[in-house]
Amino acid sequence: MDKKTKYTITDILHSGRRGLRNMPSNDPKYNGIAGSVVTLRNVNKIEDYKQFDELQFNFVDTKSNYEIWNATPIVAIGMDKSGRYVVETVNTIYHMKEVKDE
Repeated sequence: MDKKTKYTITDILHSGRRGLRNMPSNDPKYNGIAGSVVTLRNVNKIEDYKQFDELQFNFVDTKSNYEIWNATPIVAIGMDKSGRYVVETVNTIYHMKEVKDE
């Protein structure tokens, strides 16, 4: 089995469905998730996802109360100018940066 890539979740934003698009989500369920290091439960790396797959995390290092996370289906995946992945689900936009092995 391929090694799981680790990612740091840097930002959690509204997709526009439940709040103003690209504004930080202030829903208490996201408390402690930004800044967390995760692996993806159902794929090895972000590029393995297909549209409408469910985004799933295993928390490796977190201040949240979660061990796992199941998000809504993926609408689009991209990369911003700073090299962060932008994973948009039906309800949320996650900005994530790959953790480089030392």
